[in-house]
This record gives sequence, structure tokens and C-alpha cells, in this order.
Amino acid sequence: DTLDEKRKAVFNCLKGLLKREIDAKLRMTEIMGNKGTNYEFTLFTMMSFLRDVMIASRFGRKAILQNPDFKEEIGVLGRDIGYYRAVRCLEIVDECYKNLRRNAAPDITIDSMLIQLRES
Repeated sequence: DTLDEKRKAVFNCLKGLLKREIDAKLRMTEIMGNKGTNYEFTLFTMMSFLRDVMIASRFGRKAILQNPDFKEEIGVLGRDIGYYRAVRCLEIVDECYKNLRRNAAPDITIDSMLIQLRES
């Protein structure tokens, strides 16, 4: 997979989680790999997208995005979930990353994050 394909897969899974799609959690788990071996790339990508969703939901088309190649999708997701939910989701992903850096069990930590995102 190319980097753009991986980013697109992460965005689509993130969008699916936030729209409470049933299979989104499984798809994101597959992207992260066994025991969360690919978690850094995936979590940083998720945080980058969530930052853009947060900014787009607050400032609309005037927003300067880190991921301009996803501008339309980010704008739609920002309108769908709103600023405060985007902020909360960004906090959830950041907390997961911090816990993994403290050697928390990857499977449990990532699973908890995915459930929290879906239920946020």
C-alpha cells in the first residue's frame, strides 16, 4: 500500500467509527496490525485528521488544513460531528497514544479507544 492509500483507509475507518458503522472498529484494528504494531502511524494520522475536522467545523471553508487533499471529506465530517465532538475525539486518540507510550497493553488500550470514538 502507498502512503496515500493508508491515509485514505485510516480516514475512512475514522469516519466510519464516528458514524457508528458496525464494521469500522474491525477495519481500524486490521490497519493497526497485530498487537497494535502500526499504532504510531495510525494514531498520528487520526490526530491529524481530527485536528482538521475540528478546525473545519469551527471555521468552515476558511480553515487551513494539514490534509488539504481530504478537504471536502473533512468539511462534511466536520459539519456532521461538530467542533466539540471533534475535540473530544482528538483527546481520546491522544490519551490512547500516551497510554501506549507508558507501555499499556496495546490490544486493550486500542480497543478501548475505538469503542470510545464510536460512542462519543
